[in-house]
Amino acid sequence: MSVAGCEKAVDVATKCSIGRLWHLHERFSRRFRADIGVKTGMEKNRFETPVTVKSAVPGENVILQTAREANDYLLNSWTGKRGPKHREALQACSDVIAGNKPSMTARRAFIAAAREASVFVSDKAAS
Repeated sequence: MSVAGCEKAVDVATKCSIGRLWHLHERFSRRFRADIGVKTGMEKNRFETPVTVKSAVPGENVILQTAREANDYLLNSWTGKRGPKHREALQACSDVIAGNKPSMTARRAFIAAAREASVFVSDKAAS
């Protein structure tokens, strides 16, 4: 906000009733608290349950635990076709890494792409 904008806001605030100011305070503080909560939650891009996929080395598997690891696998180790589901998974991983979506979004998109490419092994926790 510019200096003129601040001055105008202060001028308006001095003319408002206490009730109106309280309403504005509640409205904006709720909004900003929600934004902060989303950002901190999104910074954690770890999957609740890891995803196991086939490695480029025959007979070996890779366990992916984060959207960043899934993104790296999609870019560097992907042996399947790079179709629409692959692109959707890349976009979902990027969104999670950027903090715009929950990690579950990337996990679901990655699993769909891995199944289509026949590299999916398991989405169950190791026992």
